[in-house]
Amino acid sequence: MLAGEKLGRYKIIRKIGTGGMGEVFLAHDEQLDRNLALKVLLPEFSDDEQRVTRFKFEARAVSALNHPGIITIHEIVEEGGRLFLVTEFVDGATLRRRMEAGDLTLAESISIAEQVADALAAAHEANIVHRDIKPENIMIRHDRYAKVLDFGLAKPKILKQAGNEDETIQMVKTLPGLVMGSVRYMSPEQARGKETDERTDIWSLGVVIYEMLTGENPFEGETISDSLAALIHEDPEISDKFPDALARILRKAMDKNVETRYQNIGELGQDLKAFRMGLERESISMSAADFTKTSVLPKQDTSENKTLVHSTLSADNTAAFQSGNENITRINTISRQRSLWFLPVMLVIAAAGLALGVWYFLPSLSRSTGASFNSVQVSRLTND
Repeated sequence: MLAGEKLGRYKIIRKIGTGGMGEVFLAHDEQLDRNLALKVLLPEFSDDEQRVTRFKFEARAVSALNHPGIITIHEIVEEGGRLFLVTEFVDGATLRRRMEAGDLTLAESISIAEQVADALAAAHEANIVHRDIKPENIMIRHDRYAKVLDFGLAKPKILKQAGNEDETIQMVKTLPGLVMGSVRYMSPEQARGKETDERTDIWSLGVVIYEMLTGENPFEGETISDSLAALIHEDPEISDKFPDALARILRKAMDKNVETRYQNIGELGQDLKAFRMGLERESISMSAADFTKTSVLPKQDTSENKTLVHSTLSADNTAAFQSGNENITRINTISRQRSLWFLPVMLVIAAAGLALGVWYFLPSLSRSTGASFNSVQVSRLTND
Protein backbone atom coordinates (compact mmCIF):
# COMPACT_ATOMS: atom_id res chain seq x y z
CA MET A 1 0.00 0.00 0.00
CA LEU A 2 1.14 3.53 -0.77
CA ALA A 3 1.02 6.73 1.26
CA GLY A 4 -2.32 8.46 0.82
CA GLU A 5 -4.33 5.29 0.23
CA LYS A 6 -7.24 4.59 2.55
CA LEU A 7 -8.51 1.53 4.37
CA GLY A 8 -11.94 2.44 5.68
CA ARG A 9 -11.53 5.65 7.63
CA TYR A 10 -7.77 5.15 8.00
CA LYS A 11 -5.41 7.05 5.71
CA ILE A 12 -2.00 5.39 5.15
CA ILE A 13 0.98 7.58 6.04
CA ARG A 14 3.89 5.15 5.56
CA LYS A 15 5.01 1.57 6.01
CA ILE A 16 6.76 0.98 9.34
CA GLY A 17 7.36 -2.78 9.49
CA THR A 18 6.86 -6.28 8.18
CA GLY A 19 5.87 -9.37 10.14
CA GLY A 20 5.49 -13.05 9.40
CA MET A 21 1.88 -12.74 8.29
CA GLY A 22 1.44 -9.07 7.46
CA GLU A 23 2.74 -5.56 6.95
CA VAL A 24 2.43 -2.73 9.46
CA PHE A 25 1.55 0.82 8.42
CA LEU A 26 1.34 4.12 10.24
CA ALA A 27 -2.11 5.54 9.49
CA HIS A 28 -4.30 8.45 10.52
CA ASP A 29 -7.77 7.95 11.92
CA GLU A 30 -9.70 10.79 10.30
CA GLN A 31 -12.74 10.29 12.51
CA LEU A 32 -10.89 10.55 15.85
CA ASP A 33 -7.97 12.62 14.47
CA ARG A 34 -5.17 10.42 15.80
CA ASN A 35 -2.36 8.25 14.45
CA LEU A 36 -2.64 4.47 14.75
CA ALA A 37 -0.89 1.39 13.40
CA LEU A 38 -2.53 -1.00 10.95
CA LYS A 39 -1.33 -4.60 10.75
CA VAL A 40 -2.58 -5.83 7.38
CA LEU A 41 -2.68 -9.54 6.56
CA LEU A 42 -0.72 -10.25 3.39
CA PRO A 43 -2.99 -10.89 0.38
CA GLU A 44 -1.45 -14.32 -0.28
CA PHE A 45 -2.67 -15.46 3.15
CA SER A 46 -6.24 -14.21 2.77
CA ASP A 47 -7.44 -17.62 1.59
CA ASP A 48 -5.39 -19.57 4.14
CA GLU A 49 -7.96 -20.56 6.74
CA GLN A 50 -5.38 -21.41 9.40
CA ARG A 51 -3.54 -18.09 9.04
CA VAL A 52 -6.77 -16.12 9.02
CA THR A 53 -7.87 -17.95 12.18
CA ARG A 54 -4.53 -17.21 13.85
CA PHE A 55 -4.70 -13.56 12.77
CA LYS A 56 -8.12 -13.19 14.33
CA PHE A 57 -6.99 -15.05 17.42
CA GLU A 58 -4.24 -12.48 17.94
CA ALA A 59 -6.83 -9.71 17.89
CA ARG A 60 -9.18 -11.43 20.33
CA ALA A 61 -6.41 -12.59 22.66
CA VAL A 62 -4.59 -9.27 22.93
CA SER A 63 -7.78 -7.21 23.15
CA ALA A 64 -8.61 -9.21 26.29
CA LEU A 65 -5.31 -8.12 27.90
CA ASN A 66 -5.21 -4.84 29.75
CA HIS A 67 -1.61 -3.99 30.59
CA PRO A 68 0.53 -0.91 29.86
CA GLY A 69 3.37 -3.15 28.64
CA ILE A 70 1.23 -4.88 25.98
CA ILE A 71 0.19 -3.19 22.75
CA THR A 72 -3.49 -2.18 22.65
CA ILE A 73 -5.64 -3.55 19.82
CA HIS A 74 -8.67 -1.39 19.05
CA GLU A 75 -10.47 -3.44 16.41
CA ILE A 76 -10.21 -5.98 13.61
CA VAL A 77 -11.58 -4.84 10.25
CA GLU A 78 -12.35 -6.44 6.88
CA GLU A 79 -12.42 -3.74 4.24
CA GLY A 80 -12.07 -4.02 0.47
CA GLY A 81 -10.93 -7.61 0.62
CA ARG A 82 -8.29 -6.73 3.26
CA LEU A 83 -8.14 -8.04 6.81
CA PHE A 84 -6.29 -5.80 9.25
CA LEU A 85 -5.83 -5.05 12.93
CA VAL A 86 -6.03 -1.50 14.26
CA THR A 87 -3.58 -0.98 17.15
CA GLU A 88 -2.04 1.86 19.08
CA PHE A 89 0.99 3.49 17.46
CA VAL A 90 4.05 3.09 19.67
CA ASP A 91 6.33 6.05 19.05
CA GLY A 92 9.83 4.72 19.60
CA ALA A 93 12.25 2.10 18.31
CA THR A 94 12.41 -1.67 18.45
CA LEU A 95 14.76 -3.21 20.97
CA ARG A 96 16.74 -4.51 17.98
CA ARG A 97 17.47 -0.97 16.84
CA ARG A 98 18.40 0.10 20.35
CA MET A 99 20.79 -2.83 20.62
CA GLU A 100 22.35 -1.99 17.25
CA ALA A 101 22.81 1.62 18.38
CA GLY A 102 24.91 0.30 21.27
CA ASP A 103 23.60 2.83 23.80
CA LEU A 104 21.96 0.42 26.28
CA THR A 105 23.40 0.49 29.79
CA LEU A 106 23.32 -2.46 32.19
CA ALA A 107 20.66 -0.78 34.34
CA GLU A 108 18.47 0.09 31.34
CA SER A 109 18.78 -3.45 29.92
CA ILE A 110 17.63 -4.94 33.22
CA SER A 111 14.78 -2.42 33.43
CA ILE A 112 13.57 -3.38 29.93
CA ALA A 113 13.72 -7.09 30.79
CA GLU A 114 11.83 -6.44 34.01
CA GLN A 115 9.07 -4.59 32.14
CA VAL A 116 8.76 -7.37 29.55
CA ALA A 117 8.56 -9.98 32.33
CA ASP A 118 5.76 -7.99 33.96
CA ALA A 119 3.84 -7.77 30.67
CA LEU A 120 4.26 -11.50 30.02
CA ALA A 121 3.06 -12.24 33.54
CA ALA A 122 -0.22 -10.52 32.66
CA ALA A 123 -0.50 -12.54 29.45
CA HIS A 124 0.24 -15.81 31.26
CA GLU A 125 -2.32 -14.93 33.90
CA ALA A 126 -4.83 -14.69 31.05
CA ASN A 127 -3.65 -18.11 29.79
CA ILE A 128 -1.83 -16.68 26.76
CA VAL A 129 1.74 -17.75 25.85
CA HIS A 130 3.50 -15.41 23.42
CA ARG A 131 6.01 -17.91 21.93
CA ASP A 132 7.87 -15.30 19.84
CA ILE A 133 9.70 -13.03 22.28
CA LYS A 134 12.62 -11.42 20.46
CA PRO A 135 14.09 -7.90 20.11
CA GLU A 136 11.98 -7.19 17.01
CA ASN A 137 8.78 -7.73 19.02
CA ILE A 138 9.70 -5.37 21.85
CA MET A 139 9.25 -1.64 21.32
CA ILE A 140 11.00 0.95 23.49
CA ARG A 141 9.15 4.25 23.64
CA HIS A 142 11.03 7.53 23.81
CA ASP A 143 10.21 7.71 27.53
CA ARG A 144 11.92 4.29 27.98
CA TYR A 145 8.76 2.27 28.54
CA ALA A 146 8.76 -1.17 26.89
CA LYS A 147 5.84 -2.60 24.90
CA VAL A 148 5.40 -6.23 23.84
CA LEU A 149 4.10 -6.57 20.26
CA ASP A 150 3.00 -9.26 17.82
CA PHE A 151 1.04 -12.02 19.49
CA GLY A 152 0.67 -13.70 16.08
CA LEU A 153 2.19 -16.96 17.35
CA ALA A 154 0.46 -16.83 20.71
CA LYS A 155 -1.31 -19.95 21.97
CA PRO A 156 -3.59 -20.76 24.88
CA LYS A 157 -1.68 -21.91 27.94
CA ILE A 158 -4.53 -24.06 29.23
CA LEU A 159 -7.38 -25.63 27.31
CA LYS A 160 -10.65 -25.62 29.23
CA GLN A 161 -14.21 -26.68 28.68
CA ALA A 162 -15.77 -24.24 26.28
CA GLY A 163 -17.63 -21.37 27.80
CA ASN A 164 -18.19 -17.67 27.28
CA GLU A 165 -14.89 -16.74 28.94
CA ASP A 166 -12.91 -19.57 27.29
CA GLU A 167 -13.98 -19.06 23.68
CA THR A 168 -10.89 -17.06 22.82
CA ILE A 169 -8.57 -19.47 24.63
CA GLN A 170 -9.67 -22.51 22.60
CA MET A 171 -9.41 -20.98 19.15
CA VAL A 172 -5.89 -22.10 18.33
CA LYS A 173 -3.82 -25.08 19.39
CA THR A 174 -0.45 -25.84 17.82
CA LEU A 175 -0.06 -29.34 16.39
CA PRO A 176 2.64 -31.54 17.98
CA GLY A 177 5.83 -31.58 15.91
CA LEU A 178 5.11 -28.17 14.33
CA VAL A 179 8.00 -25.75 14.94
CA MET A 180 6.92 -22.11 15.14
CA GLY A 181 8.90 -19.07 16.19
CA SER A 182 12.28 -17.44 15.63
CA VAL A 183 14.98 -20.12 15.83
CA ARG A 184 17.59 -18.21 17.83
CA TYR A 185 15.08 -17.31 20.58
CA MET A 186 12.91 -20.43 20.82
CA SER A 187 13.24 -22.83 23.73
CA PRO A 188 14.66 -26.36 23.31
CA GLU A 189 11.21 -27.90 23.75
CA GLN A 190 9.81 -25.46 21.18
CA ALA A 191 12.62 -26.37 18.75
CA ARG A 192 11.80 -30.06 19.17
CA GLY A 193 8.14 -29.42 18.38
CA LYS A 194 7.04 -30.50 21.85
CA GLU A 195 4.20 -29.06 23.89
CA THR A 196 5.06 -25.61 25.24
CA ASP A 197 3.81 -23.49 28.11
CA GLU A 198 4.76 -20.18 29.75
CA ARG A 199 8.26 -21.46 30.46
CA THR A 200 9.11 -21.14 26.77
CA ASP A 201 8.63 -17.35 27.09
CA ILE A 202 10.99 -17.39 30.10
CA TRP A 203 13.69 -19.03 27.99
CA SER A 204 13.24 -16.53 25.15
CA LEU A 205 13.44 -13.56 27.52
CA GLY A 206 16.63 -15.02 28.99
CA VAL A 207 18.16 -15.11 25.50
CA VAL A 208 17.08 -11.50 24.89
CA ILE A 209 18.71 -10.39 28.17
CA TYR A 210 21.92 -12.20 27.25
CA GLU A 211 21.99 -10.51 23.84
CA MET A 212 21.29 -7.06 25.29
CA LEU A 213 24.26 -7.41 27.63
CA THR A 214 26.78 -9.05 25.29
CA GLY A 215 25.67 -7.95 21.84
CA GLU A 216 25.71 -11.60 20.73
CA ASN A 217 23.12 -14.34 20.52
CA PRO A 218 24.20 -17.38 22.56
CA PHE A 219 23.00 -19.79 19.85
CA GLU A 220 24.21 -18.04 16.72
CA GLY A 221 25.03 -20.42 13.87
CA GLU A 222 25.95 -20.20 10.22
CA THR A 223 22.68 -21.88 9.28
CA ILE A 224 19.30 -22.45 10.87
CA SER A 225 20.27 -26.08 11.45
CA ASP A 226 23.43 -24.99 13.30
CA SER A 227 21.39 -22.69 15.54
CA LEU A 228 18.85 -25.42 16.23
CA ALA A 229 21.61 -27.88 17.14
CA ALA A 230 23.25 -25.32 19.43
CA LEU A 231 20.12 -24.45 21.39
CA ILE A 232 19.19 -28.12 21.80
CA HIS A 233 22.61 -29.51 22.73
CA GLU A 234 24.83 -26.64 23.91
CA ASP A 235 24.69 -24.56 27.08
CA PRO A 236 25.10 -20.79 26.73
CA GLU A 237 28.46 -19.43 27.85
CA ILE A 238 27.92 -17.22 30.89
CA SER A 239 30.98 -14.99 31.15
CA ASP A 240 32.78 -14.50 34.47
CA LYS A 241 32.36 -10.78 33.81
CA PHE A 242 28.68 -11.04 34.75
CA PRO A 243 27.89 -10.23 38.38
CA ASP A 244 27.18 -13.44 40.31
CA ALA A 245 23.50 -12.59 40.87
CA LEU A 246 22.96 -11.84 37.17
CA ALA A 247 24.82 -14.98 36.07
CA ARG A 248 22.53 -17.03 38.31
CA ILE A 249 19.44 -15.39 36.77
CA LEU A 250 20.60 -16.12 33.21
CA ARG A 251 21.50 -19.74 33.96
CA LYS A 252 18.12 -20.38 35.56
CA ALA A 253 16.20 -18.61 32.77
CA MET A 254 18.04 -20.58 30.05
CA ASP A 255 18.08 -23.94 31.78
CA LYS A 256 17.45 -26.61 29.14
CA ASN A 257 15.63 -28.71 31.72
CA VAL A 258 12.20 -27.17 31.80
CA GLU A 259 11.61 -28.49 35.34
CA THR A 260 14.60 -26.63 36.82
CA ARG A 261 14.06 -23.46 34.81
CA TYR A 262 12.08 -20.59 36.35
CA GLN A 263 8.62 -22.03 36.74
CA ASN A 264 6.77 -18.76 36.27
CA ILE A 265 7.71 -15.41 34.80
CA GLY A 266 6.90 -13.61 38.04
CA GLU A 267 9.88 -15.25 39.77
CA LEU A 268 12.17 -14.05 37.01
CA GLY A 269 10.71 -10.54 37.25
CA GLN A 270 11.27 -10.44 41.01
CA ASP A 271 14.91 -11.50 40.67
CA LEU A 272 15.48 -8.89 37.95
CA LYS A 273 13.92 -6.21 40.16
CA ALA A 274 16.10 -7.19 43.12
CA PHE A 275 19.21 -7.04 40.94
CA ARG A 276 18.23 -3.64 39.50
CA MET A 277 17.59 -2.18 42.96
CA GLY A 278 21.01 -3.47 44.05
CA LEU A 279 22.57 -1.63 41.10
CA GLU A 280 20.77 1.57 42.10
CA ARG A 281 21.98 1.29 45.70
CA GLU A 282 25.56 0.77 44.55
CA SER A 283 25.26 3.73 42.19
CA ILE A 284 24.02 5.97 45.02
CA SER A 285 26.82 4.81 47.32
CA MET A 286 29.45 5.43 44.63
CA SER A 287 28.04 8.86 43.85
CA ALA A 288 28.09 9.80 47.55
CA ALA A 289 31.70 8.65 47.86
CA ASP A 290 32.74 10.60 44.76
CA PHE A 291 30.98 13.71 46.09
CA THR A 292 32.79 13.41 49.43
CA LYS A 293 36.18 13.16 47.75
CA THR A 294 35.72 15.97 45.26
CA SER A 295 33.62 18.52 47.12
CA VAL A 296 35.30 18.79 50.54
CA LEU A 297 38.46 20.89 50.38
CA PRO A 298 41.29 20.48 52.96
CA LYS A 299 41.29 22.89 55.89
CA GLN A 300 45.07 23.40 56.04
CA ASP A 301 47.21 24.36 53.08
CA THR A 302 49.92 21.76 53.54
CA SER A 303 51.87 20.18 50.71
CA GLU A 304 49.93 16.91 51.20
CA ASN A 305 46.65 18.76 50.94
CA LYS A 306 47.81 20.51 47.77
CA THR A 307 48.57 17.10 46.27
CA LEU A 308 45.13 15.81 47.33
CA VAL A 309 43.32 18.73 45.74
CA HIS A 310 45.34 18.37 42.55
CA SER A 311 44.59 14.67 42.27
CA THR A 312 40.85 14.84 43.01
CA LEU A 313 39.74 17.90 41.03
CA SER A 314 39.43 17.97 37.28
CA ALA A 315 41.43 20.44 35.20
CA ASP A 316 38.40 22.70 34.90
CA ASN A 317 37.74 22.61 38.62
CA THR A 318 41.42 23.30 39.32
CA ALA A 319 41.33 26.36 37.05
CA ALA A 320 38.21 27.60 38.79
CA PHE A 321 39.83 26.92 42.16
CA GLN A 322 42.93 28.97 41.16
CA SER A 323 40.74 31.75 39.81
CA GLY A 324 38.92 31.81 43.15
CA ASN A 325 42.26 32.17 44.99
CA GLU A 326 43.22 35.13 42.77
CA ASN A 327 39.90 36.81 43.56
CA ILE A 328 40.41 36.24 47.28
CA THR A 329 43.94 37.75 47.04
CA ARG A 330 42.60 40.87 45.30
CA ILE A 331 39.91 41.25 47.96
CA ASN A 332 42.49 40.96 50.76
CA THR A 333 44.73 43.60 49.10
CA ILE A 334 41.82 46.03 48.83
CA SER A 335 40.93 45.38 52.47
CA ARG A 336 44.48 46.21 53.61
CA GLN A 337 44.50 49.43 51.54
CA ARG A 338 41.23 50.53 53.09
CA SER A 339 42.54 49.84 56.61
CA LEU A 340 45.41 52.35 56.11
CA TRP A 341 43.06 55.36 56.06
CA PHE A 342 40.09 53.96 57.95
CA LEU A 343 41.77 53.87 61.45
CA PRO A 344 43.00 57.54 61.55
CA VAL A 345 39.60 58.79 60.44
CA MET A 346 37.93 56.86 63.25
CA LEU A 347 40.38 58.28 65.82
CA VAL A 348 39.64 61.86 64.71
CA ILE A 349 35.89 61.26 64.91
CA ALA A 350 36.25 59.82 68.43
CA ALA A 351 38.35 62.81 69.65
CA ALA A 352 35.87 65.29 68.24
CA GLY A 353 33.02 63.51 69.99
CA LEU A 354 34.88 63.60 73.34
CA ALA A 355 35.62 67.36 73.05
CA LEU A 356 32.01 68.10 72.21
CA GLY A 357 30.88 66.21 75.28
CA VAL A 358 33.24 68.10 77.62
CA TRP A 359 32.17 71.45 76.14
CA TYR A 360 28.49 70.67 76.62
CA PHE A 361 28.44 69.12 80.08
CA LEU A 362 31.20 71.10 82.00
CA PRO A 363 29.41 74.53 82.32
CA SER A 364 26.23 72.96 83.58
CA LEU A 365 28.22 70.93 86.11
CA SER A 366 29.91 74.14 87.44
CA ARG A 367 26.60 76.00 87.75
CA SER A 368 25.00 73.13 89.62
CA THR A 369 27.91 72.92 92.13
CA GLY A 370 28.00 76.73 92.94
CA ALA A 371 24.29 76.97 93.63
CA SER A 372 24.37 74.17 96.15
CA PHE A 373 27.05 75.87 98.32
CA ASN A 374 25.16 79.22 98.43
CA SER A 375 22.35 77.71 100.56
CA VAL A 376 24.34 75.90 103.30
CA GLN A 377 22.68 75.68 106.84
CA VAL A 378 24.51 74.83 110.16
CA SER A 379 22.76 73.01 113.08
CA ARG A 380 24.02 71.88 116.59
CA LEU A 381 24.07 68.16 116.90
CA THR A 382 25.32 67.76 120.58
CA ASN A 383 25.98 69.72 123.84
CA ASP A 384 29.38 68.00 124.55
